[in-house]
Amino acid sequence: MAKEYSNGELTIVWQPEKCTHSGVCVKTLPQVYKPKEKPWIKQHSAKTEQLVRQIDACPSGALSYYFNKDDKSGIFTDNEEQKRYELQVEGQTALIEYIKAKGTIFLTHTEVPSALEGKGIGSRMLLQALVDIKQKDMTLVPLCPFVAGYLKKHPAWKELVFKGINIA
Repeated sequence: MAKEYSNGELTIVWQPEKCTHSGVCVKTLPQVYKPKEKPWIKQHSAKTEQLVRQIDACPSGALSYYFNKDDKSGIFTDNEEQKRYELQVEGQTALIEYIKAKGTIFLTHTEVPSALEGKGIGSRMLLQALVDIKQKDMTLVPLCPFVAGYLKKHPAWKELVFKGINIA
């Protein structure tokens, strides 16, 4: 039976019957995974991005996640018709425009309404977009300065970037 642990933005789903490599979790994020404690997952002890990266590396598939879709964290969508990712928060829409071509996605522009600035909305939206890009096995070309800056600060996501593009 699956167990869920939420940090408000993200819900971790743990399927204990599949778990065969818990040591990997403990070594990767020891502040989160505490096998001698109950509950053993302390989801508030790491940033959402750290949790996503670690869960994506789960060798047994016992861990998965989904982003919560409530008013606090917003509703994230890939609006393919308008060619953009969107995050609906507090009745407003933040967006990342893109162009898709042959397995490559070009992120061209990020926009956050002024009333939402300074709340981490752009970073939260970009994180969800990067997760989507990874799940769709696409290659990323970051043309937007905000996206390039985020990748510079979070180098683990550079694995998605088209080979030959240097993000210093």
